Amino acid sequence: MELAKKKRTSAKQWLTRTANEVQELLASTDAAEEEIQDVLKDLDKYLSAYEATHTAVEDLTVQDIETEVNEAYDY
Repeated sequence: MELAKKKRTSAKQWLTRTANEVQELLASTDAAEEEIQDVLKDLDKYLSAYEATHTAVEDLTVQDIETEVNEAYDY
């Protein structure tokens, strides 16, 4: 579970950095369209990675809850 959370944190950091870069490029008056497209591709990649890691954490959390319920029931 801790490893999954660390991976999610890392993915979120990359997503945030790239989103900030997109904002800076869009605010810039001299940003090239190709440069913006490249950063948007990176943003999409990091968003996909974040969603995958977040889903993994959610799945582990559900499994942990189910395990606790089953253990309580067996008790």
